This record gives sequence, C-alpha cells and structure tokens, in this order.
Amino acid sequence: MNAERTLANRTLLQLCVLTLIGSAFRLLPYYWSEEYKGWLFCLWGANAILPLFLVGVSKSRYLWLGYAIPLTGLVISDLIIQIILQSRQLPASSLTGRLVTYSFFLLLAQLGLILRWFKLSRFKTIMTGIGLSLTGSILFFLISNFLVWTQSTPAAGTFYYPPTWAGLIRCYEMGLPFFKNQFLSDGIFALVFFSIFALLESRIFNQASNPSVAKANAVR
Repeated sequence: MNAERTLANRTLLQLCVLTLIGSAFRLLPYYWSEEYKGWLFCLWGANAILPLFLVGVSKSRYLWLGYAIPLTGLVISDLIIQIILQSRQLPASSLTGRLVTYSFFLLLAQLGLILRWFKLSRFKTIMTGIGLSLTGSILFFLISNFLVWTQSTPAAGTFYYPPTWAGLIRCYEMGLPFFKNQFLSDGIFALVFFSIFALLESRIFNQASNPSVAKANAVR
C-alpha cells in the first residue's frame, strides 16, 4: 500500500514536470522571429502534447488529473504563442479553432484508457504507448486536415482548397511537412515518457520488495 501511495504521488509530480517541459518545447519555434531556417524548421508541428495525455490518462491515480494537467499545459502554452504572434503582428488562431484542437486532444487521450485497462508488462506498455501515440498522430492529421478542407474558402488565397477530391489531396499534401515532424516527435516523446514512468515504477516497487534498501533510502 505504501509503495502504491508513493508511486501515485511521484507519478503526479513527474507528470507535472513532464508537462512543463513538453509545453515549453512548443515555444521553441517561436524563439527567433518568424524566420523558417536552420534547425528550428524541424520543430514546426512537433510537440509532446499527445504523449503527455496518454501517460497522464494511463498512469494517473485520479483519471481527471490525467486529462487536466496536460490540458492546462496545452492551454497556457497556447496563450503564450498567441501573445507572441500578436506582438509580431502575425495572424493568430481563433478561439473556435483552439477549442476544436483541445477537443481533438481530449478525444485522442481516450487511447490512454487502453493502457489503463490492460495490465501489461513495462516493456509492452512502452511499445504499446508508442504505437498508440503514432496512431493518434495519424488520426489527428487526417481529421484536422479534413476539417481544414471542408472550411476552406477562396478568401484563403493560395491556401484555398476547392471542394473536390483534388482539393482534399492538395490539403493533405500541404500538411505533410508538419505531419512528419508531429509523427516523429510523438514517437520520440512517447518512448521517453513511458520509459521514464517504467523506471519510476520499477524503482519504487523494487524498494518496497527490499526492506533493507527502503530503510537505507529513508535514513538518507
């Protein structure tokens, strides 16, 4: 029981720390004006949000915190991005667009329930977490670009996608560079985050099963 309580507390703390890091990662492409050059180009579309939701939903003792903590990081980082864009007199996303994005992530976060329901080994949890993150990345790309296509108007200029199959294909083609970055980052962050939680679980339960180790750590 003590091991489970300790794991729950440290999981919460770890999720908060990883959310802080993952949310800050979203701000990197905006560090230098609006120039698309150098290594920053590799970060456009890359983020750690979906893996954060998956580890939160699958690992948090209280399910609502698994949704609330990553969502809070997403909203706060979004507000900072909007402030940066407005300060540079660049177009910012609408409130409706942001709410739709939040809904997407909350919907995709349900994939984490698979890991919550099925008690897998640590290695299988890591591999399944990566697979679910990549699946969510593909679904986000397909659904979000489909909605962009359905809402596209001639006012978008060169980014107008006609209501035809050719227009839909063109919309997906334009989103591929961002999808590539998002897909890779989802896989990498899922590997890192789920591995960190696996190490945390292993350490805590190993200490619980070895009283001498737990006592030595308590003395320290």
